Amino acid sequence: MTSELEILKGIADPTQVIEKYWETAKGYLWFGLYFYFLEKWMAIFPREQFLILRSEDLYNQTDKTMKQVYEFLGISNYSLSGYPKVNSGSYSKTNNELRQKLSDFFSTTQSEVRRFSRY
Repeated sequence: MTSELEILKGIADPTQVIEKYWETAKGYLWFGLYFYFLEKWMAIFPREQFLILRSEDLYNQTDKTMKQVYEFLGISNYSLSGYPKVNSGSYSKTNNELRQKLSDFFSTTQSEVRRFSRY
């Protein structure tokens, strides 16, 4: 991830992130740049056709989050008796320096996602 951060740090114009990064080998950071794709889709489709949810809410408040999804889709609420975790794994602890670099890197995109979303 550190090498990806170095590549992306060299891109001064945020509108060029996707175009420039597309030319590089994609890794974990690539999946966190979804805002730029959302922005392009939202230029085509009306904003009210999008429901942007935080994965943390889906994991920690599954029933409540799914109710939001059902309401958004205009369908009846359906609650399961449980939501077992599937394909979950464990990860080694991230060192603080890398965590801070990632936090700094994603702060701009997270601000943009919040601006576009309903939370």
